Amino acid sequence: MIIDCHSHISPPPELKIYQNWLIETGGREGAGDPGINDDDIRAAMNAQGEGGNPGPYSHLEGLKRAGIDVQFLSPRPNQMKHSHKPREVVQYFARACNDLIYRHTHLWPSKFIGIAGLPQMAGEPVDQAVQELERCVTELNFKGCMFNPDPFENSGTSSPPLWDRYWYPLYEKLSELDVPCHIHGMGPKSDREAYNHYYVDEVSTAVLAFVGSDVLDDFPKLKIVASHGGGSIPYQIGRYIAGARKHQKRELKPKFQRIYYDTVLHDAAAVEFLIKVMGADNVLFGTEWPGLGSVIDPETGRVMDDLAPAIKAIDGLSKEDQAKVLYRNAEKIFNLD
Repeated sequence: MIIDCHSHISPPPELKIYQNWLIETGGREGAGDPGINDDDIRAAMNAQGEGGNPGPYSHLEGLKRAGIDVQFLSPRPNQMKHSHKPREVVQYFARACNDLIYRHTHLWPSKFIGIAGLPQMAGEPVDQAVQELERCVTELNFKGCMFNPDPFENSGTSSPPLWDRYWYPLYEKLSELDVPCHIHGMGPKSDREAYNHYYVDEVSTAVLAFVGSDVLDDFPKLKIVASHGGGSIPYQIGRYIAGARKHQKRELKPKFQRIYYDTVLHDAAAVEFLIKVMGADNVLFGTEWPGLGSVIDPETGRVMDDLAPAIKAIDGLSKEDQAKVLYRNAEKIFNLD
């Protein structure tokens, strides 16, 4: 069994057309209808290079080749535009994405599980995000959500730090529903840092905010998944722990172990290092297929997303720990049947 905890939809082109319509109308004409039928969804999932992520195989063919049995689907982060105004554009588009994911889970009920995209409208209260999370979990049977720590998307205005009370209603609802939030940046507005580096920066900053504050103490049931291997965390963890011991007289290691880290690193050695440092109990298999790593690695002949064989080949990693990383941790954390 292999469960892929980190992936995004390969949407039909009608979804982008719908978003453009929302932007042009500014939401003044209401939510409208994306006009996507089941045949459009099937065609996109069976087409090579759909959803702006060209790769050697279609979404469904890639899963088959990689032996992935179940995949969590969330919206494509760079399409969410959380900093866009007016806020209705963000709100209506997030709902449309979640409804589209829900339809995927019905067309392929044994293959896909929904992960909600939240309407985290920059500068607005998190009320709408809380309501959409509850709708997705209680009505659509989604098992978690993506969480953007920077709704302003590096546009020059700073988002509230993650220990700010601004975020607490969302943490309360996540704890109440007993579903994880998956930390994931949504795309930068600034060119100051490389596009892919932004995602690494955001997840690193978020993890440090959680472990360096009282959030995990205030919400002992809060479950957090850090995308892209936790960014800098595994590599720099000694520095972070040493700094807290020296300056704050605090011990951070147990808090780092309160967080889970996915394997979306596109490199076998990096994944092995992640498991060694953070422990098999805290690592979840993820690919982001189809995404950045959907390119053939000339050394292996497989796409760089396909890391399950490398995990199974790690020296000293027991069969039990392999199973934890590949599917058991996901079953436990996301409350899968």
